[in-house]
Amino acid sequence: MSKISVVGHKNPDSDSICSAIAYAFLKNKIDKEHEYCAFRCGNINSQTKFILENANMAAPAFISDIYPKVKDVMSKDVVSSRADSPVFNVMKNIENLKIRMTPVVDDNNKVSGIVSILEINDYFMTGDILKKPV
Repeated sequence: MSKISVVGHKNPDSDSICSAIAYAFLKNKIDKEHEYCAFRCGNINSQTKFILENANMAAPAFISDIYPKVKDVMSKDVVSSRADSPVFNVMKNIENLKIRMTPVVDDNNKVSGIVSILEINDYFMTGDILKKPV
């Protein structure tokens, strides 16, 4: 189950804090595949503190950095290729899997390079095509 952070805006007011709490609560009720956690991006003002105390609720934890990380946007199901594989296999993967690049790995699965549709295009479309190995 992946965790998803729910935050309002920086220097939050009561609306921002209460909205993050309510939205995280709602999403946890309707989406059982993820865990939604409310956070705040700044200090709580006196009005928000009063509201939370009267509702007998804890303030959301502080989070200082809400910028997306590489892990948030990267592909997790990576398709790789070996350096001695036919380029046609990579081209089929690009078309069938709707990917734009393929890591090239050695026998230990260590990345030794990357090939993309741009490199393939440059190889076949530049220079004298008749002099390219088949």
